Amino acid sequence: MTYIELINDFWQKDIEYAFSDKEIALYFYLLKTCNSIGWKNPFGLSNSITAVKFNWGKQAFDTAKLNLQKAGLIDFKGSHGRGKVYQYEIKGIQTDQFSPTFSQPFSTTFSDQKAETSLDIDKIRNNNYNERHVVFVIPSVTEIEEYCLARVNGINATQFFDYYQSKGWCVGKGRMKDWRAAIRTWERNVKKNIDYGQKITKDNQRIDDSARRKAEIVERAVRATAECDIRG
Repeated sequence: MTYIELINDFWQKDIEYAFSDKEIALYFYLLKTCNSIGWKNPFGLSNSITAVKFNWGKQAFDTAKLNLQKAGLIDFKGSHGRGKVYQYEIKGIQTDQFSPTFSQPFSTTFSDQKAETSLDIDKIRNNNYNERHVVFVIPSVTEIEEYCLARVNGINATQFFDYYQSKGWCVGKGRMKDWRAAIRTWERNVKKNIDYGQKITKDNQRIDDSARRKAEIVERAVRATAECDIRG
């Protein structure tokens, strides 16, 4: 894969694996390191020095490394001796696909300074279009009303707004992502309640009809018994 394809492949896998900030930072650090040494792959890195650069504990570093391996993005193996230099491999790299431009180290955006080593995770995520990271904007009552009118669903926009405003615009335990989807769910729930109410009404009507028939039968039986007594 080309460099751009490697990045796109990473973000495609992010949809499935939902990488943590540490996993994102580590992958792009390894990618930067591979680029800085002319796309030598695999390449060696000190486990302890790399962990110090990120100011992570050993467990956090090992977890991020293992999760990237499970996602098929990297491979690695340790070595014996002092320093524990690991051999890392970026999966998918074909060095003959990279132009000379990419054989040079990137700009200071990917420098080894601690502040930049973190890779500005928020910026990386924002540059990647992913629906999971779209910011939810609370709709106005007018917007809700217009959407409900367009769907002819009879939902009271103010009631909908007040309900979710009181819940902090959360669905279950999570923040609402799409208020239009919430309206459609509201529609289905209203329909279920209406259908259930109609069923109860019909059931009650059948019970009432059955009770009336039984009462009529009892009444006729009582009347017939009374007539027999009179004739007797």
